[in-house]
Parts: sequence; structure tokens; C-alpha cells
Amino acid sequence: MKNKRRCGVLLAGLLCFCMVVSLSALAETGEGSASPDAVGQAVFELSYPSELPAVGETFEVTVSLKDNPGFANLDFGVSSDSSVVECQSLDVRDVLNGMFHASNYVADKGALFAAAAAENNYLNGVVAKIHYKVIGDGESGFELKNINFGNEADEKLKYSIQYPSGNIDAPPVSPTDN
Repeated sequence: MKNKRRCGVLLAGLLCFCMVVSLSALAETGEGSASPDAVGQAVFELSYPSELPAVGETFEVTVSLKDNPGFANLDFGVSSDSSVVECQSLDVRDVLNGMFHASNYVADKGALFAAAAAENNYLNGVVAKIHYKVIGDGESGFELKNINFGNEADEKLKYSIQYPSGNIDAPPVSPTDN
């Protein structure tokens, strides 16, 4: 009886993960606004060292969320120059507690994250920590990509991306009705 229940829970979790991946594949990427001062707009912050350590050394990249208006689904990727840095591991952090979430990394491609819940999550803070190893000389080319960010009403939420240089980056996208 317990084995059937465990299988049922495992299958339900797998189904939820497949739904998140399917919805993210159908959703438009880059929903956002160029203005970081907009009311109700979240800020994703990508933090990494201004100078990379020596070849062979490791370091950490952090993805944080500020001014969270309340989200029920989130997925994104972190990419980099694979000739300079290699993804070693990743940790999902407290902001995703209470949500169904999955993460994956491929050494030369970067990290992928997805999270979903039935109700909005209003936590702010660190979403993920990603561990990299320097494998060559050059610029890391870190970029937060393919963000899908929505609430429990299935409305896309506005956001901007802040990089260590202080630059705010978000493609100007006009809001669409869902």
C-alpha cells in the first residue's frame, strides 16, 4: 500500500514538472520593462565577481529576487561563455521553499531552473547559487535568459534584470492580455 502511495506521489510530482516545462516552452520569453522604478515590478539580480579567479579556481554566481509582487511560476536559465567557465553544481535557495521546483545544469551550457505553486510566493532573497570553475581566459559572459515569471492568475509579471555593473536589462515588451 505504501509503495502505491509513493508511486502516486512520484507520478504527481513528475506530472507537475512536465506541466511547468510545457508551459514555459509555450510562453513568450523576456516579458519585462526597461524601467526599474515601475510599481509592482520585480528585479532579478545576477551577482558574480567583477574579476574571475585564476584558471582552475571556483567561484559562485547568485540569482536573487527583489520587490517580488507574488509569483506562482518561474523558470529561467543562466548562460555563460563555455570556453571560459564551466558550471560545476547548483543550489536552489529559500525563495523557492514551498514550491515544486526542479533544477539542472550542463557543464558547458549553464544552469536551468523551474518552480511552480498553486498560490503566489511573496518571498524575496536568493533564488539560486551556481558554482563555476574557470577553465580559460576571457570574459564570463554571464546572462540571465528565458525568464518566464507569472502569478497564480496566470498573468505575466513585469521584471528587470540587474547585473553587477549596475546595468538594468530587460527587453521592452508591451503587456499582453492573458
